[in-house]
Amino acid sequence: MGLFGKFLKKNTDTSVNNELSKIADDIKHHKQETNQYLQQMLLAVHGIETRQKETILQLDELYDQMNSGEDEEGLAMALVSTIGIIEDFYRLTINDPSLSTQSQMMWNAAIKAARMAGLEVIDDKGKPMDFKRHRVEGTAADPSTPSGYILQTLMCGYLYKNTVLRTSAVLVNKKEVD
Repeated sequence: MGLFGKFLKKNTDTSVNNELSKIADDIKHHKQETNQYLQQMLLAVHGIETRQKETILQLDELYDQMNSGEDEEGLAMALVSTIGIIEDFYRLTINDPSLSTQSQMMWNAAIKAARMAGLEVIDDKGKPMDFKRHRVEGTAADPSTPSGYILQTLMCGYLYKNTVLRTSAVLVNKKEVD
């Protein structure tokens, strides 16, 4: 018999015993819930690590193909597509403490692979908006930034040999008129 059981036998006040029994049941229930959440988190982290390894292998393969001189622009577009998936994941998980480190590592690896393959990343926060490079997704008012300048990059764009493969989705400053 456990220590808790011995305590209950010695104590003759049934209301105290009932309350302690409820507390013990609550603790068991919360421990089970915590274990379930821990298992779910471990599965998610394992899935992310697996996806990260697969993505890095894909990026390496695309980089090798691009260096071999095969259909360069088509391969660049394939790389942009792959990196776009990683960027979506990165932007969705950046504020999640359990996933942000993993997603940041994936994003950094993707950007490195893009640059090695000759892609230029369009992330022009603080620069003037240019319709050739940017797609305006919205506006906001920031008195410290000139009107028409980019406040935030929502999704990076990419250039390959001075050709825009994908425009950058941006939030642009629009000062309110007094």
